[in-house]
Amino acid sequence: MNMRDEIQMRNEAFRLATAAGDALALAALYTEDAWFLPQGSAEIQGRRAIERLWQERLKRIAEVKLSTIDVALLGNDHAREVGHFIVRTKAGGPDVMGKYLVVWQRIAGEWYLAADAVNSSA
Repeated sequence: MNMRDEIQMRNEAFRLATAAGDALALAALYTEDAWFLPQGSAEIQGRRAIERLWQERLKRIAEVKLSTIDVALLGNDHAREVGHFIVRTKAGGPDVMGKYLVVWQRIAGEWYLAADAVNSSA
């Protein structure tokens, strides 16, 4: 399996964890010292802090769809992904659309989010 396919599998795990409302499973996709840079909020560092953020956000989020535009290998154990997202809310309001930039890190053969930056298109 190639790197892009491996990252696509991790993105599918992200989608499934979001749909299940499982903040612990989402946080497990990040490295222990990962950075998350949400729009309109302060940056967050660390898997536990990211889990807490997702616990709050999943109260309002029904589903997140990710669409990869490009993936590039950065050395042996890092990759960069650029893509679009669509967030469907539980309240049934308009979808939130935007873009993301992720730095992936391969640890023991698995890809983890090391840095995750999102920005809505609105």
